[in-house]
Amino acid sequence: MRTDSLFYRIFSAAPQVLFQLIGQYRTLLTSSQVQICYLDELRNRPNLPVSLGVLQLVVEPAQTTPDRARQLLQQAQEQLSDPLTTVIIELVTTTLVYKFPQMSRQEINESSGD
Repeated sequence: MRTDSLFYRIFSAAPQVLFQLIGQYRTLLTSSQVQICYLDELRNRPNLPVSLGVLQLVVEPAQTTPDRARQLLQQAQEQLSDPLTTVIIELVTTTLVYKFPQMSRQEINESSGD
């Protein structure tokens, strides 16, 4: 999977995600208060922001990825404004295309109910 380009697209579309991951203060990065957070450890955390959920989708196991993608899309539609929902839909779809290269973008859109 081409995660570098995917993360670039996520951070370009929603730069606040970076700040949600590392905090908004550069000084924290050098302090003992910073805790490393691995995306695969976010899996069972309740109430993740949609943006972090999209990042977590990258490391979601293949067998649970489609269900998690549907949940994220529903969460985005319920919690975000239309322009942000459109961005999230595109990022989720792109993530699925990368994770399931045997499927076309159209097949993914149809299976996700988009």
